[in-house]
Amino acid sequence: MYDDIFAMVPAEPPRRTTLLPGLRLGAIVSRSTLLLPLAFFVLFAFIPFSILQSDPKMRLALGTSGNASGRIVNVSEVRNSQQGPGHRIVYIFSVQPGRELRGASVVGEVSPYYSAQPGDAIDIQFLVRDPSVNAPSGMRDRNAPPIAFLFVFPLFVLMFFVPMFLPLVREIWRARRLFAKGRVTTARVIFVKRRTSMRWPGWPGSTSSEVFLEYQRVAGDRAEALALCSNDWILNQLAPEAIVHIAYQEEVPERAALLDAYLR
Repeated sequence: MYDDIFAMVPAEPPRRTTLLPGLRLGAIVSRSTLLLPLAFFVLFAFIPFSILQSDPKMRLALGTSGNASGRIVNVSEVRNSQQGPGHRIVYIFSVQPGRELRGASVVGEVSPYYSAQPGDAIDIQFLVRDPSVNAPSGMRDRNAPPIAFLFVFPLFVLMFFVPMFLPLVREIWRARRLFAKGRVTTARVIFVKRRTSMRWPGWPGSTSSEVFLEYQRVAGDRAEALALCSNDWILNQLAPEAIVHIAYQEEVPERAALLDAYLR
């Protein structure tokens, strides 16, 4: 098929992949198809960002912090559900002259501030761009939330959609590489077998087939190769013994790209 078109393809590499429009990534995955996965990715990426912005401990753990000296003004007993008995200490500190800030923190028995009394000095860490976000020094790392865990959210989207798009992208990248750097020749169709692909309920998946081909290598011997094809129209034209055009590499003769499927 298409002997007149492939007659214009350079016999020796390298070749430009633009000679076959079907080798563009956009030819297999349209922009409209990517809109839904992109929307989900943005949504799940926004979830950890919103949590980071709403939790003072996370903001202090991630942001640029400064240090200041403060003074404890009140100490009261509380029940800390995570660390057992605790003290709630209220302190004041100044970031700049004339501006006094107040903060509070619950400390457990293991904290160096557990035995602190009103009037004692205390070192404070604060968020430079928002000093109202603060905590006693030495407590930020101990109380820091599992920040890395929040970034697992976007990975859920990748785990959901990657199995659908990865086989198509991998297939076309292999075809691009073989066409650009390999040898182009004709081959005879031996057999075509439908290949199962992963899809999610309610989401249109892709189908592909394994095309078994026989061709003659440069050395003169004949070899059998396997090529993947997701172009249903081309597959319907492949009668037994049909002659098609392939690209392959001498180092890996058993893998080939069915070039007829990438004309458009």
